[in-house]
Amino acid sequence: MHVERALSATYALAALVRVGNGAIPNFNEVADQMLALYPGASELVVSVGGTIQNVAPLHGNEKAIGLDLLSFPAQKTEASISRDTGKLTLAGPLELVQGGLALAGRLPVFLKTPQGTASFWGFTEVVMRLPEALAPAQLSQLVARGYNYELWRIHPETGRKQIIATTSRSALADPVEQTLRVPNGTWTLSIAPAEGWSDPRGLGIRTGLGLAFSLLLAYLAKVYSQLAARGGELEVLVARRTASIEAAKNHLKSILDAIPDLVWLKDTNGTFLSCNPQFERYVGASEAQIIGRTDYDFVEPRLADSFREHDRKAMVADQPHVNEEWLRFAEDGHRGLFETLKTPMRDCNGKVIGVLGIARDITSRKRAERAAKMSRTRLGVTLEATQVSIWDWDISRDRWYVSRSYFTSLGYKREPGQPDREVWLSRVHPEDRPNVRRMIEQALTGKSTGYEYEARILHADGSYRWVSVRGRVVKRDSQGLATRMLGVRMDVTGHKEAEERIRRLAHFDALTGLPNRTLLDDRITFAIGRAQREQEPMAVLMLDIDKFKNVNDTFGHGIGDALLMEVARRIKSHTREDETVARIGADEFILVLPDADANRAAHVAQELLELLSSRYRIEQLELVVTPSIGIAIYPSDGLDFDGLLKCAATAMHRAKDDGRNRYVFFTAEMQAVSARKLLIENALRNALERSELQLYYQPQVSLTQGHISGAEALLRWTHPDLGSVPPAEFIAVAEDSGQILQVGTWVLRTAVAQLKIWQDCGLPPMTMAVNLSSVQFRHPNLPELIRQILADANMPPHYLELELTERVAMGDPLGVIAVMNNLHQLGVRMSIDDFGTGYSSLNYLKRFHAHKLKIDQSFVSGVTQDPEDRGIVSAIINLANSLGLHTTAEGVETAEQLAFLRAQGCNEAQGYYFSKPLPADQFAAFVQNRSAS
Repeated sequence: MHVERALSATYALAALVRVGNGAIPNFNEVADQMLALYPGASELVVSVGGTIQNVAPLHGNEKAIGLDLLSFPAQKTEASISRDTGKLTLAGPLELVQGGLALAGRLPVFLKTPQGTASFWGFTEVVMRLPEALAPAQLSQLVARGYNYELWRIHPETGRKQIIATTSRSALADPVEQTLRVPNGTWTLSIAPAEGWSDPRGLGIRTGLGLAFSLLLAYLAKVYSQLAARGGELEVLVARRTASIEAAKNHLKSILDAIPDLVWLKDTNGTFLSCNPQFERYVGASEAQIIGRTDYDFVEPRLADSFREHDRKAMVADQPHVNEEWLRFAEDGHRGLFETLKTPMRDCNGKVIGVLGIARDITSRKRAERAAKMSRTRLGVTLEATQVSIWDWDISRDRWYVSRSYFTSLGYKREPGQPDREVWLSRVHPEDRPNVRRMIEQALTGKSTGYEYEARILHADGSYRWVSVRGRVVKRDSQGLATRMLGVRMDVTGHKEAEERIRRLAHFDALTGLPNRTLLDDRITFAIGRAQREQEPMAVLMLDIDKFKNVNDTFGHGIGDALLMEVARRIKSHTREDETVARIGADEFILVLPDADANRAAHVAQELLELLSSRYRIEQLELVVTPSIGIAIYPSDGLDFDGLLKCAATAMHRAKDDGRNRYVFFTAEMQAVSARKLLIENALRNALERSELQLYYQPQVSLTQGHISGAEALLRWTHPDLGSVPPAEFIAVAEDSGQILQVGTWVLRTAVAQLKIWQDCGLPPMTMAVNLSSVQFRHPNLPELIRQILADANMPPHYLELELTERVAMGDPLGVIAVMNNLHQLGVRMSIDDFGTGYSSLNYLKRFHAHKLKIDQSFVSGVTQDPEDRGIVSAIINLANSLGLHTTAEGVETAEQLAFLRAQGCNEAQGYYFSKPLPADQFAAFVQNRSAS
């Protein structure tokens, strides 16, 4: 729905704010006048800094005063959008704090600071009450024709559908919809037959749509036509008042005492000789009491001195003297601005013998003059700000008259006399000229019922400006033919440019200027259709920048954006005209190569690898990034956009898994792996709820005393269809999908609770070792979670041992130290798992609050055959001893391995030599039997 006309009051108010440098004197009076000029506007609002300061009319709207639009929950989102975009925004429907439902047109106003920059001042706003604001659209006629409708929008904050107006309590059945652009937003009109599509009247939906949108647009054209006559209205008021004053002067000559002016006579010494009743009111005394006295007897000395000085000037100049002065009446306290005329009085010999004084209250006149001047200024500023030009066309004589802005708004000087039509037609863009000429010729026949068009007109600076011309017949002859038309011409270049920007934003990436997903969908569909017709292959490449997140995290998003723009430029420069490059994600790009087989695709991919891997100069930085590329070929890998994109994405991820900075073609084996991961991910989401997860426990044996010193909790998953899923497979999926936090919390709670059960059943004291993933360990709530789990189970913290792999520990050693310190303060023990497989720093290792190093089974398995493994295990044990740490050997399976470990001074061991991982009840029995033996 186009509501720009009704919303133009916001521009008028904004113009007044700028003229007043942030203030609108006599706001209520001005706003009341403006409301009469803008039908449909129920209130006008001014919000300084976002806080409502003035509302007109004030009565009934007092609650709105002081409301901060930028923080009030119901309005802050749309107010922030208007402020941040700098655009007029149509918000609503809104529940007003003063009551009622309304639409709000909100225009941000920016004023220039002394430094020349634009600073946010506040909003000018027009409120249009619902449902009255939609009444002129006559949507009720749709109901009369048998249709139900919904007028709705997507709420910018909630992202949900918000009903503006509707005739149905339930959802419309398969409605026909039309999008209506409103300032900084979009509305949608949905229409469906009330009796459903089976009703024969449903076949006329297009007619109904036409009616609906005609009704929505029809009422917008009438607002500005009312402005033409407004310009001289106050001038008439001033003229009437001037005539009244002139009549009063004539009347004064005959009946001085009957007029409301002050009249008095003084001699040359300033002594009063006579006065009229109004002067008696001023001094608060009767004429008898006044005669014979001076000004000093009635007013303060400073004012009396002023009166005497003006008397002297009139007598010295021997001519009337006029001045203006503020006087306060002693009788009733009235204070007003008076125009005082003092004329010398002469005797019969022409000698000056005194002065005649007449003082007239001109307060109202001055106010009227100021109001008239201000109104003319405001009207001129408003028309200039809204870029509206007014024209009057005498069709019968083919003569037309225009306002000054008709020329100046396009940079031309005003031409004397009637404007030359052919000159103006020559300024119309050649593509638009035939339609404009046709509209003029049709209007000249007198049979035109409407006059409306949009066209581009040449500006004096050489550019073309879009204008909207609309007219209305105001006079017809006896045959009903139009003889006179009034109208306006508005510069709508901004609207056109905004529409173009919106169109571009809908189809192009705002950062790189490349096609986005929407336009890519159209182009790839076209390319597939061509490939089908021509029976030729086609390649789709998905390109992702390796470790791009590190660039953003290290140097900031500004550098990251600049890098993406340069990447896009390089890719675009390397593609042919018939090939498409699109950006579909933060650092993901798609290339569509028509008529390209695998050889052509590989050639392009290799060139892109070399092109994109060269250095980038971004501001003062030199960066090097690499791409990973996945390739899918039509028709072997897919017959539609989604299929090809999915295959290319799968291949791209394989390229990353294989080491990055390479290209990989899609294969069926990749699809199987991808499908397997997706199957496991979906099945795992229900594993906890369906009790499919179980903990097994492997005993840890003290090599010095021979008893069970601890147990390691190991997660197992048995699925009814997939069977037993290996932990190495599903734990990685849990980490990638974000499910590891929920699963990990369950493991911690279950393991600690089980240890408590064993202790309560009389099993010897032992520690419970639980593995932590990197995601769990980095979670800021981990220490609090551990504290709560131990408290819930009433378990002393030193019985819990948390295992962290060496690779995770060294990935962020400073962060690990901080977390370990927090856990150490709780009393929880920490161990470094799989020690020897990573790259530990001794400097960090000694700073870790670790209790134990766990020797990886890959070294333990070779101690009886491989001298290097024996050396590594011995070194780890000696290192642990020097640092005061315990050691546990994993994967012990033979007596020979056990003997070597015991000889080297290893503290603990676990493995199949002692026991495989056992369910909780079997583990308890194993401990009891070992204790008994």
